[in-house]
Amino acid sequence: MDQFSGGRPIRQPIYLKDKKIGEILIKAELSEYRKLLTTYMLLSLTIFATVLALSFAISIKLQSIISEPILNLANTTNRLSQEHDYSLRVTHKADDEIGTLYTGFNEMLFQIDKRDIELGKYKTDLENKVRTRTSELSEANKELSNYNKKLN
Repeated sequence: MDQFSGGRPIRQPIYLKDKKIGEILIKAELSEYRKLLTTYMLLSLTIFATVLALSFAISIKLQSIISEPILNLANTTNRLSQEHDYSLRVTHKADDEIGTLYTGFNEMLFQIDKRDIELGKYKTDLENKVRTRTSELSEANKELSNYNKKLN
């Protein structure tokens, strides 16, 4: 059996009407194939590593684009719940879905702040009316008391 650097040769007998008439011997030099296979494997690994690195970089960028505005909104919401300061607003730079969310959130805060101001005015007006009515009632009670004293 003939040996060579490419591996074991393949031998196959040839028959004609059940009589062996010859043999085929296949020899192949596989070193070039192995070099090509190694090159393709290294190229595939390089492409895979590059795509992985690009995916990681893109995901970090997208995370900052998506997560930072949402975290900003969450922080503002926490401040609102702790401080009850409805004059706070969130600022946005982009005109996208998150920007629309910010606009709606700010409009809601504006409406709440506006109602708080109106309620404060109504409260002040009501307190003034109560003071005025209490003063008028006190004055009326004094007059009634004086009138009763005059009658007795």
